[in-house]
Amino acid sequence: MSATVTPEVTEENAAMPSPEKVLSEKNADPVVVTKSGDERKSILDRTLADRGAQGWRIETRSDFQATIATGNRINHVLHLILTIVTLGLWAIVWIILAIAGGIKRHMITVDEYGNIVERKI
Repeated sequence: MSATVTPEVTEENAAMPSPEKVLSEKNADPVVVTKSGDERKSILDRTLADRGAQGWRIETRSDFQATIATGNRINHVLHLILTIVTLGLWAIVWIILAIAGGIKRHMITVDEYGNIVERKI
């Protein structure tokens, strides 16, 4: 013989939905909400303000897309002169700066759902 346990209905759990209702709500299709143009612009504004606080600068901007950059151009003439004066020793520093330095650019886009997409360019 197996015993069946029925849960006791109290005031606390009387308002809780039945497990069948919860399962059907979980399996329901998600509602896709698109953002208005003003909402997308404000999302981009907040993102650019955050990047500006981190030291990035805005190079170009449209309603839902912006190009940001950080770093400076490498002055190759200066490094050439330093390499000649130091008889080639400065060339090591110049090569490292040429590989790792320079300007870093990212493009930030806000899609129609309000998601921020950032990619290197």
